[in-house]
Amino acid sequence: MLTQTLQDRGGSFDISVRKAATGSPVVLFSVGSGGQPERLSTLLDALTASGAIGVGHSIGAATLVAMAGGQMWLGPGRRVSIAQDSRLARLALLAPPTGFFQAPAALDAVRIPVLAWVGSADSITPPAQAEWLARAMHDWNVVDVRITEGAGHFSFMDVPPPHTTEPLPDKQAFMQAYSSDICKFVGAA
Repeated sequence: MLTQTLQDRGGSFDISVRKAATGSPVVLFSVGSGGQPERLSTLLDALTASGAIGVGHSIGAATLVAMAGGQMWLGPGRRVSIAQDSRLARLALLAPPTGFFQAPAALDAVRIPVLAWVGSADSITPPAQAEWLARAMHDWNVVDVRITEGAGHFSFMDVPPPHTTEPLPDKQAFMQAYSSDICKFVGAA
């Protein structure tokens, strides 16, 4: 894995680059707050092998929804300006927070297939948020919501943040299964 430093108006930040086979689709993986791509190496290794489109965890998932055309709001009159990227053809959202998109018509421009995956034991972004996303977009978009019984917010990570407790008894099997399913989903583009 290669690390590169990018510059923008707010300063510099590091990105991790994994190279897939020539001709594979591009993966844009967006981590959650304080996240590190290395914490999701099982998924990223699987995506590198198969290619993908847009995959994000937690706030990274919300950022991808905004990049797909969603209007992200922090509150009344406080819209977050995120440029839409028409190259996104599918989104795989892990533990997506959806409160940012509660404004009327905030999701109307998101017109690509979405897979939203959550854990039943997630107290940060409970399943009701992904279920709301599917209901809010049901007239014009298909959102496939998957709920893993017993999984928590950080169950998607190989290396969870310090001081967290994993609720799944066989986390590695879950990670391999969800990684495989996401690769199938993004490969269907």
